[in-house]
Amino acid sequence: MVKVIPIDTFKSFDLHLPNGDPTGILSIPHAGTEIPEDMAPFLINDEWALNQDVDWRVDELVDIDYLKSLGIAVIKANIHRVAIDINRPEERTVFCWKKNTHGLDLLNEEPDELQRKLFIEKYHKTYFDALADLISQSVHKSRKVVPVIDLHSMPSRPTEYHLQMNPQQKMERPGICLSDLEGKSCIPEYIELLEKEFTERGLDPAINDPYLGGYVTQFVDKFNANVVQIEINRDVYMDEKVREIRPEAFESLKANLMETLERQYKLFCP
Repeated sequence: MVKVIPIDTFKSFDLHLPNGDPTGILSIPHAGTEIPEDMAPFLINDEWALNQDVDWRVDELVDIDYLKSLGIAVIKANIHRVAIDINRPEERTVFCWKKNTHGLDLLNEEPDELQRKLFIEKYHKTYFDALADLISQSVHKSRKVVPVIDLHSMPSRPTEYHLQMNPQQKMERPGICLSDLEGKSCIPEYIELLEKEFTERGLDPAINDPYLGGYVTQFVDKFNANVVQIEINRDVYMDEKVREIRPEAFESLKANLMETLERQYKLFCP
């Protein structure tokens, strides 16, 4: 469901903090389904088209309270990616998606430059200011490298849009894509452990296939951190055609994902 929220009550992201300084971070930038009232007039009124590329219920695939008990901070965007795409740089974040990945038009009109700058300040920059603060708090506490995961989902097959972006990609996608900017955003052991854990759980991971990592990964890479983007094949846990969760598959994936994240954070947290 797409929700239009009054500006005075809208929160572009939720921040879930452990007791004390965090020792690791989980970012969830594309699961939001809310649109602030000042951005809604620019978008069409078609919920199905707007929600086509949402990371559907990815935030529910993790137990946030349990992660907090491990010392992990979770930052989750509420803002819909068709309004502000958090995983894009500032110059591309506002109404980045003129069409969704299936080619359906999403915009009624474009904002002017002043409106665009205001949207960036209110809804994009605040996410990355918070993320930088979390990394700073973790580094200040330990003086060591901070483990970060950026969690997403992906369609099971590339659309024409995806094939235009990467014509060489396979039509059958892996169960999990692990991305580290082709070896730049973390030490090898960090991504290798994720690959091993997901392989043992039968989730068919691939590294940097079909994605290399987005803006969140690039941003975190500037800090003293290990960061990997995780993309989960939506077919693993949902029926993509009707956009509904398959309950047993969802719960199985959640258990496997949480076991993997717990092991990852326990081994790499300072």
